[in-house]
Amino acid sequence: MNGCKNNTNESHWHGKTWYAYGTSLTGEYRGRYAKYVAEISGLICVNKGIGGGGIIDNRKIYDAVMSEDGKASADLITLEVGANDGKAPLGLPTDTDDTTFCGSLNQCIKYLLENCPKAQIVIMDSTRQRYKLDEPENLSKLNAVLPGGYNYIERAEAIRQCCIINGVYFIPLSQLGLGLYRMQNNKNYLVDHVHHSELGGYNLAQGIWAYLKNIPLWYNELPK
Repeated sequence: MNGCKNNTNESHWHGKTWYAYGTSLTGEYRGRYAKYVAEISGLICVNKGIGGGGIIDNRKIYDAVMSEDGKASADLITLEVGANDGKAPLGLPTDTDDTTFCGSLNQCIKYLLENCPKAQIVIMDSTRQRYKLDEPENLSKLNAVLPGGYNYIERAEAIRQCCIINGVYFIPLSQLGLGLYRMQNNKNYLVDHVHHSELGGYNLAQGIWAYLKNIPLWYNELPK
């Protein structure tokens, strides 16, 4: 797609290793944004997105984060969460057990901080759906309540607060232009209820890069 390439020689991320964890929105099969972020930034992406994966409703992403899979030497680790965890109790940003969404997220962040000494850790909330799965006529509403009893705003804010508590970066995918009414009014950005089209993923990548280009590398020792 024209206009995607950046002068990556000017990016401090150029040639660095990026482990991208998340749902199908991140994954290589149905995800779209990760490849464009890699192209713009020059990052070498190891895509760990898992279709249908979660950190508490199911443990697919949680288990992947907690595994020894080479990430210990990564320069950047991102974790996109939320899309498949809407049935779980939200909990509090100070939770540390695995019975709530916040507690499970805090456990994931703790593991990454303790086991990936040179990585900058970035958490991202999943973009929302425009209609209920397999029900195109049942459009989502701004005040839609997830099965866990909370709305999208409450979940995004809880994720942000978990990042503050843990001292890691937060990139709000929910605030990067794919607004609910834009997605509902225009079929160019999603291919179904939630998955991005090429154009949707490209736009999302531009928004991610607007944040990521200003996030520095992490140094676990003084540079020589």
